[in-house]
Amino acid sequence: MTTFSISKDDMFGVDLYAWWLVLDDQINNKNRPAFLQIIEVNDNSKFGYFQIDGITDQGTYFDLTVTYLAGNTSLLDKTLFTITWNTDGSNGNDGIDGTSGTSGSSGTSGTPNPLSVSVSVANGTSITGPGTTTPKISTQITIPANTFATNAIIEVLWISVRISGSGGTIQSAVYLSTSSGTLGSNPTAGSTLIATGANVSSTNAIVKCARDLNKVGTSGTISNAGTQFGSDYGVQTSITSFTINNSSTLYFQFCTSSTGAADVSNIRGIRITQYS
Repeated sequence: MTTFSISKDDMFGVDLYAWWLVLDDQINNKNRPAFLQIIEVNDNSKFGYFQIDGITDQGTYFDLTVTYLAGNTSLLDKTLFTITWNTDGSNGNDGIDGTSGTSGSSGTSGTPNPLSVSVSVANGTSITGPGTTTPKISTQITIPANTFATNAIIEVLWISVRISGSGGTIQSAVYLSTSSGTLGSNPTAGSTLIATGANVSSTNAIVKCARDLNKVGTSGTISNAGTQFGSDYGVQTSITSFTINNSSTLYFQFCTSSTGAADVSNIRGIRITQYS
C-alpha cells in the first residue's frame, strides 16, 4: 500500500481539518520527516507503520503517499482503525564547544635576502714585499658547507691597504679554495683566482674593491678575474668560469703583494653577501 485517502472528519463527524493542516505544514513547508501509524481498534497487536512521503489537501479529505516500514497484518475493509501521525521535533540547542586541540609545531624560519654570509673588520696579516707580484694570504674567510643557495649572486667586497713603503705597487687578489691556507703564505695549491683588485701606488693609501660572483648550481662565473678594476659595474669583455661546490667548506683567501720588497700591506673590511 502506497496511498491513503483520509477524511478530514472522524467517524463521529468531528472536523479534524486543522489537525491535518499541521501535518501538511510539517511536510510541505518545514520539510520534516513524518510517520503514520494505523492500529486496529479491536486488536492493537495488528498495526501498520509508514513513512509519509507527501500530503495533498483535497478539501474534504487528504491524500497521503507513504512508504511501508513495518507491520504485522493486512488492512481489511470495514475494520475500525485508529490513526496517529508524528514528525521530528525542532532542533535542540547546540552542545558546548569541545576543548581546543594542541597547537602544531612552528615552521622553519626563512632565509633572509640578502644574506650577510661573512663580515670581517679586523686587520689582516701584514705582508711585506715580497718584491714580486706573487700573492700572499693576508686574510682567509671560511664559509661552512651548504651556506650558499643553489642559485645566487655573491658580492665579495674587500679593502686593500698600503701600510708603509713606496718602492712598488700594491696589488690584491682573491682566491677560492676547498682547502684551508696559511696566513702569510701563497694561496693553497689548486685554488682558483676569482678577482684581482685595483693597484695602490700611493703611500698610506687604501682601495675598496667589489666583485659580483654569479653562482648557478656548482658553476660560477665572474668578470675577468685577472683584470684590475674596482667593481663589476663597468662593461667587461670577458668572464672567468670556475667550480663553486658548497657541499663542502669553502675558503676565500684574500691576498696582497707588492713589487717593492720593503712595502707592507694587508687586507681588511671584508664583506661577503648572498642575493638569491
